[in-house]
Amino acid sequence: TTLSSTYRQQWAGFSGGPSTMLLSGHRSLPNGIGAGFVVYNDDMGGAFRQSGLELTGAYSVLLNNQDAVSFGLSMKGNQFLYDGTELEVYQSGDEALPAIRESTFGIDFNAGMMVYGQDYYFGMSVFNLIQDKLNFAGVEDDMNRLVRHFHFIGSYLYALDNQWAVQTSALLRMTNATAPQLDLNVRAILNGTAWVG
Repeated sequence: TTLSSTYRQQWAGFSGGPSTMLLSGHRSLPNGIGAGFVVYNDDMGGAFRQSGLELTGAYSVLLNNQDAVSFGLSMKGNQFLYDGTELEVYQSGDEALPAIRESTFGIDFNAGMMVYGQDYYFGMSVFNLIQDKLNFAGVEDDMNRLVRHFHFIGSYLYALDNQWAVQTSALLRMTNATAPQLDLNVRAILNGTAWVG
């Protein structure tokens, strides 16, 4: 069983700065099954806050002695809060920034799969599968929903000798609303304990 927590505060010393709190855990169960959870509260600074609970499950199938494929599915409940009562705006009366307080709750799903072995992994995941509506007042209906995200990831570890290895990895993120983003990483690993990248 693994439990972890995170707290992050940005713009320390200034009121209204973004802060994030997260608690997560996961456990491997018999027959290739895994289960986990994430509880979070994300104050984005200003008028928006998001909190929720995510329950996850996974199933792994061994392909041979070193390789496997895993499938995962999660259900999440999100609460979004908009508080425009204390916003200071340059132009009052802006319909996009109403001076009201409202909250909405929704349920959505994430799914993914990964193939992995001793020296490699690759996979894909989809977030916000059903693109749940947020039901905020004053926002056009077709824009008032979560956006589906697609992630593609891969990595390979090259052993140079008994002490040194080089690991390459890439992450491609895509949505229907934004341009694709690509992260490329390389790191050198010494004795499996220290690395620089």
